[in-house]
Amino acid sequence: MFLEHKRRYRLGEIETAMREAGLQVVRGSYYFGFVFPLATAVRLVERNTIEPRSSIKKHGALHQCILGAVCAAELPLFPFNRLAGLSAFVLAKKA
Repeated sequence: MFLEHKRRYRLGEIETAMREAGLQVVRGSYYFGFVFPLATAVRLVERNTIEPRSSIKKHGALHQCILGAVCAAELPLFPFNRLAGLSAFVLAKKA
């Protein structure tokens, strides 16, 4: 892979690792769930590409505005999304 990322973690896997490390999981959720179907479709189409490349690139103002609006619309649902997303977040504390 272009950025040398080797693993993808699910929310439950991160929570389990934190518990095994002696932490108490307060809550966990996914973010970027609204763009998850689009990102999945793009990755499926491009998965047989031989040359390594990144999807990280600069986009125009219109794309940034649309993405910003989509992410802002999702923000109120962030604490409740345990279904899917591009990023997993877990809040934990020492037991």
